[in-house]
Amino acid sequence: MCELSFYNEMLYWGLDGSHLDYCCQRRLDDRMSDTYTFCSAEEQPPAGPAPAPAPDGWLDRMRRTFEEPASSLAAQILATVSILFVIVSMVVLCASTLPDWRAAENRSVEEHSRYTAESVREPSGIIEAICIGWFTAECIVRFIISKNKWERKG
Repeated sequence: MCELSFYNEMLYWGLDGSHLDYCCQRRLDDRMSDTYTFCSAEEQPPAGPAPAPAPDGWLDRMRRTFEEPASSLAAQILATVSILFVIVSMVVLCASTLPDWRAAENRSVEEHSRYTAESVREPSGIIEAICIGWFTAECIVRFIISKNKWERKG
């Protein structure tokens, strides 16, 4: 694996280089040094004022909000809400396997089919519908704000 790709993965996951074995750390340091030397030998930018950064568009802000939870308070809230929905969904899924829950569900299924207006009015049906709605909305928003929808990476 390319050392620089590995280094980028370490940065993404928030890992420190101190967790690497000596041989791997040395190899990574050598590659980073070679890359720094190569880049510094390239054409130097002209001296003068640095160009102003391009203004962030709303799509870039939305991407950061969804992809980088530490980027803002809104991103932290969104990540927390998403995690809570996952936890609630898992708890309801696990609880639905309990014998008492299944007995109550079997009585309900005998009276109604699985996905009727009556079955959705039950607490588990309401929770399930809300979680599915959240996951669907999040998926749609992530698709809309994604950069390259048709370009295959990998």
